[in-house]
Amino acid sequence: MNLANGPSDWSAMHDVALLYLALSHGTDLELDPNEQETMAKKLAAQFPEAQQTRMRQVFDEVLLTYLGGHSREMVEASIASLKNSLGKPERIALLNDLAELASADGSIVPGEVAFIQQLAQFWEVDTAAN
Repeated sequence: MNLANGPSDWSAMHDVALLYLALSHGTDLELDPNEQETMAKKLAAQFPEAQQTRMRQVFDEVLLTYLGGHSREMVEASIASLKNSLGKPERIALLNDLAELASADGSIVPGEVAFIQQLAQFWEVDTAAN
């Protein structure tokens, strides 16, 4: 496994977990325990068939990749992958999850709002209509 490019078995679960992490940490450089708890709950809801040990493994791989110096490229690749693999209703649901995650620590910072708005625009989801 080359962590600079992500694990060779990178999956949709990795993509979603990376977006959760990028929003939670990348926008304010902090990872609040409430955000971690919300990420775990949202990941379990997105992938109900996954076992808890698999989710922990995926999150660990995502964290190593995120900290490995290529997080921007990996986040961009995950955003594009999810745009191609998810239908519009699933993209909207994921944006709603990200909005809930943004408020998990009790405050929403401008970077979180901008991240979600840019993602909605790239994913061609009209946030004003939803």
